[in-house]
Amino acid sequence: MTKDEALKIVNDNYAAANDSFLFYLHERDSFRADRFNTLCIAVETLAGSRCEMLTEIITRCYQNILKEFIYHFNPNDSSQIRDFPKHYTHYLEKFDCALARYYIGDNKHNEKER
Repeated sequence: MTKDEALKIVNDNYAAANDSFLFYLHERDSFRADRFNTLCIAVETLAGSRCEMLTEIITRCYQNILKEFIYHFNPNDSSQIRDFPKHYTHYLEKFDCALARYYIGDNKHNEKER
């Protein structure tokens, strides 16, 4: 994945647009593991970027994912995610790892492409 593709994926998720993970999660109440994995790869692809705005966008994407998970478990909220993974903590850990790679600049996915 190129940095331009990664930027588009992150921006689409930030806006919950264009068939992104957050589009499905927020707008369609559907957990799409394939879109989640693509978002994680995009974050890792952008590792080492020193752009405050990009860091804020990625952080807000993660916050929105966490909020949707919380809403899912709130019995007083109408949000119920279809296909919610039984082992959702696995996905949270995966995003945590992607964030860690982003912050420290460990871009393992681009290393494989070289």
